[in-house]
Amino acid sequence: MKISANVQKPVSTTYARLSACSLGRPRGPSEATPQKKTCTEPTARQLHPRRSCRISCSSQPDSSADNNPIELTQDARDFRARLVAREKGLTGDSLAEEQGWVYETPLIEQGVVILGGTEQQFGFALRQQYFHKSVILVLSHDEQFTRGIILNRPTAKTLEGWKVWLGGDVQEGGLFREKTSEALPPAEITCLHRLQSEEALELSTEVIKGISWCGFEAAKALVASGSAVQEDFWVFVGYAGWGPEQLQGELDRQSWYLAAADSTVLLDSLLSLASDPTSLPKVNASGQLEPGGDGIDTWNRLMKSIGKETQVAPPPSLAGELSDSEFEDVMLREWVRTRLGSAGPGGPSALELLQSSLDGASAAAAVAAGTLLMSEAPSQFVLEQQYLHKSLVLLLQCAPDATLGVILNRPSDSLAQVSSPDAEKEPSRRLMFGGPAMSSTSFLLHRKPDLMELESTGTVQLGESGIFLSANILASTFDSGLVTLGDFLIVSGLVAWQGAELQDSLMAGKLRPIDPDQVPWDKVWDLGDGSVEPEDGTAVWEEISSGVHSTDEMGQVDAGHALARFEQNKVADKALTMWMDFFLR
Repeated sequence: MKISANVQKPVSTTYARLSACSLGRPRGPSEATPQKKTCTEPTARQLHPRRSCRISCSSQPDSSADNNPIELTQDARDFRARLVAREKGLTGDSLAEEQGWVYETPLIEQGVVILGGTEQQFGFALRQQYFHKSVILVLSHDEQFTRGIILNRPTAKTLEGWKVWLGGDVQEGGLFREKTSEALPPAEITCLHRLQSEEALELSTEVIKGISWCGFEAAKALVASGSAVQEDFWVFVGYAGWGPEQLQGELDRQSWYLAAADSTVLLDSLLSLASDPTSLPKVNASGQLEPGGDGIDTWNRLMKSIGKETQVAPPPSLAGELSDSEFEDVMLREWVRTRLGSAGPGGPSALELLQSSLDGASAAAAVAAGTLLMSEAPSQFVLEQQYLHKSLVLLLQCAPDATLGVILNRPSDSLAQVSSPDAEKEPSRRLMFGGPAMSSTSFLLHRKPDLMELESTGTVQLGESGIFLSANILASTFDSGLVTLGDFLIVSGLVAWQGAELQDSLMAGKLRPIDPDQVPWDKVWDLGDGSVEPEDGTAVWEEISSGVHSTDEMGQVDAGHALARFEQNKVADKALTMWMDFFLR
């Protein structure tokens, strides 16, 4: 009998989706490659010509039509807005109200507003949470590339003394992501304004009538010359981009809605976000994001304006079970809390941060092949790499350029295929998800040191873990009675950390080494039993965690921080469940 890497998949699409979605970040608006990756400051007048509409009017006007004449130089978007208003039976006075106009449109063009959808099958809960219920202004559009900036993600951060907003995840200079040793391109900064001076217009590009943009250097020059003040600008770091036909495809899948709006509507939204203290993300002393600060209210208002009231929901509560829609709101707020918010006064002290850093440095220096790692609590695998939440990881190889490991407690719905005439008599073994890299490769793990004496098995010992890795098991090995199929944990795929990524995770307290004696190995192996319903593997982690974290450690957490940790872990549990349902079930 031979156990190979062949996998019997009850659902044939499961690992096709896994391969497509887990080997790196899923494709989204930010993954398109723009024609120009860096932003150059405009040095000459770059105003886009305003489109005009020429209308022949009969001497007998339609009595049902709006009697207000349309100027020959009127922006075409205003003209379409009047047509929409006429279809809805609105009068010219209604259209001219101070709140401006906004309507749903099927046309992708410069100046339209993209609203994050809520009806797609796989939304922005598990990746790119900043696009959930986002409001994006399209700055430019042609057949090759569409570029926009997110309008409703104000931040508590500053850049050279200027308040900044998240514009998107392309060329944001690392300002809104976790610390990384990866070399990043410089940030691209877009400054929106409504200035009409000749000097400002010379340095700017018009988006729609009444709203233009310029680069950061141009904005600073205008302030230095006295032609403007900082408060005249909304400063966006990064942008969102779509390649050819990508945005239209996502619109067809209801990932987004399109709306046209005039400058009054957009400027009112920006002014409201900039002036309202509750619109800025603020983290309180217990580590929780205070109400507001997520930009959802702006999205709600615009969705109602285009007749999508049914998509608007009240704020979610963590007191009960979360629906998928509520969960996406919670994940957005978690992203805002960790990436855009300001830390409250009750954060860790400098001494605590230093001690955490020293502990992480000690752990990073100690890892080697055979080291066992467990994810820490509260979980830091909420927004990405959810498969590592409450995980037990065995390192297979440690090298300066990469470290490889396998997750031991993530059973999938797939069963390992056994090549043997007596295969039907053998108990089935469940295929364990080891990680997103090399997902078509299986690893045979066991705790049988005697197999090292059989050269045919290619067995190696993995450090001091008590775990062995075999390359191949033949029928004669089973016939000898040395092992049974139940002795093996069959793991597919692995986790790969490039360069110093694992050391960074250890330093940040995401993972910690544990002693092999702290692991209930029989329960780990039971997760691979194919004759029972698969679990999520978290019970094994919780048993290990209860032994690793002493009661004294848990008692040092005050009530406010305890609630924050409880809520964070509840969200992380939900994220893991959703990830496993989508990729492993």
